[in-house]
Amino acid sequence: HYHYECKVAASTVGGYGPYSSSITVQTLQTAPSASPQHLHFFNVTSTSLMLSWVPPPVENRNGDIQHYTIAITETETGERFNRTVSNYTSMLLTQLHPYYRYKCQVAAVTVEIGPFGVPIVIQTLQDAPSTAPLNPVGKPMSSTAITLSWEPPLIGD
Repeated sequence: HYHYECKVAASTVGGYGPYSSSITVQTLQTAPSASPQHLHFFNVTSTSLMLSWVPPPVENRNGDIQHYTIAITETETGERFNRTVSNYTSMLLTQLHPYYRYKCQVAAVTVEIGPFGVPIVIQTLQDAPSTAPLNPVGKPMSSTAITLSWEPPLIGD
């Protein structure tokens, strides 16, 4: 939104009369016309990561940014959810799944939401298995060697 200083004067074929005192008029706010830029992330744990970005350019904000909306989509399931953060250009995302890929986008909000930025694909870290390997078997090979075999832990645990 912009501020304008205005003066008016009456005119006839004989010329202009005196100008009025100036008034300041401000246009209404609207949605940003550009998205936040330079979206980056770094892993914190296997279930959390930190996102950061730069606000839209000043000339494209079209008002005062009230908050940011982060759209997160699980690439494996297509499930989408939004998070909101006010007055910050970073957010700690928690309660994510270990070793999952997510698509993230950020939009600025004034009185309306602006466009979402270019998505980035992020992946959380692997977590330690939550169950032990199955059916371990040991077999003596000699007086100084053994062979061990086992089945991997159940997937999804």
